[in-house]
Amino acid sequence: RFKPKNIIEPAIAIGYRNIIAGNQVRHGIEIGVPHRYVFWRQSLRSFGLELRPTIFFGLGSLEGGLEGALVYSVAEFLQVRLGGKMHSFDKGIFGGITGGASLVF
Repeated sequence: RFKPKNIIEPAIAIGYRNIIAGNQVRHGIEIGVPHRYVFWRQSLRSFGLELRPTIFFGLGSLEGGLEGALVYSVAEFLQVRLGGKMHSFDKGIFGGITGGASLVF
C-alpha cells in the first residue's frame, strides 16, 4: 500500500442513536467519520488508534462527539479495544470509558 493508505483507513458511519442523560432522552441520526491509524501491521493482525468524530441531529438539537480507542488484533479474527468517548448534551459534556472484543470475518 502507498502512504497514507498504509497508515490511515477512513470510513463513514450513519445510524440511529438514543442518548439518555439524567432525565432527558434524545433520539436522532448520528453521522460519524471513523478513522483507524495503524501503527503496526503483520499480515491481517494490526495495532492502531481508532478516532470517530460525530455529529448528532435530533429534534431541535445538534450535538457533537468524539470517540477513541486503541485496537489490537489478538488473532486474525479477534480484535480487542479500550478507549473513551465524550459527547455534548445541552450545555454540558459527558463521557465514559469503552472496551470490548470483536470477531472479524
